[in-house]
This record gives sequence, C-alpha cells and structure tokens, in this order.
Amino acid sequence: MSSDLVWLAVRDNNAFKFKNHGVTFSREAGNLRNIPSPRYSGLTGAPTVFIESAGEQGYNVIVPKSNVHERSVQRTETIQVAKGSSPAETVQAVQKVLESHKIRPDLHSAALARITALAQADARQA
Repeated sequence: MSSDLVWLAVRDNNAFKFKNHGVTFSREAGNLRNIPSPRYSGLTGAPTVFIESAGEQGYNVIVPKSNVHERSVQRTETIQVAKGSSPAETVQAVQKVLESHKIRPDLHSAALARITALAQADARQA
C-alpha cells in the first residue's frame, strides 16, 4: 500500500493527534517535529528516523535497514550513540549515523534538531 494512501486514511483520525491552544500536534513515534504531515509521519510507511533517550547509555537512533524485503519482520536497526562531553559531540555522532545509512536529506535537519534538544535537556539535568 502506498504511503500516500495510508496518509489519506490516517490524517484526520488517529490516536496520536492532539490540539493544544488551537495548534495541532502529533505524538507518534518517529515524528521528529511533532507536526501532523506526511513528510514527518511515522505511521505512513515512508522510511523515518526515531531518536530517543536511552538514559545513562546515551541515545538510540533507529534507522531503516537497507536491502531488506518489505515483508521482513525486522526492518529497522537500532544504533546506540554515546553521550558526548558536549551536545555538539553528540550531534556530530548522530550526523555520521544519518550519513552512513543514507537517510532522506529532508529529515537531517529535523533529526539534528531533535538530538540537540535532547542533549541540551540532559546537560541541564546533570
């Protein structure tokens, strides 16, 4: 099923969509900007990047595997990125992961913004 068709089915009604002060957001995993649009949606089947905190170990970057059959059970790969001494080091490590796995260029800036926000939040808590 094409990602456009899936988006047409879920864009108006899904459990991850919510409104706050008149602005619509999305809580779905894989949506790097929390914007309900097909470009950033983690539901539509288009290859997306998941970035999450892994506590003291660092961060998990979940990327799609290359050369995998579409009906394969395990279509993603989890890469652990250690926390750097500064948020800039962490951002550089994630940037290398994105470039080595040939992630869509339009998701690079969103992924780097997400990891920067996570690293800065962790630096403030420490």
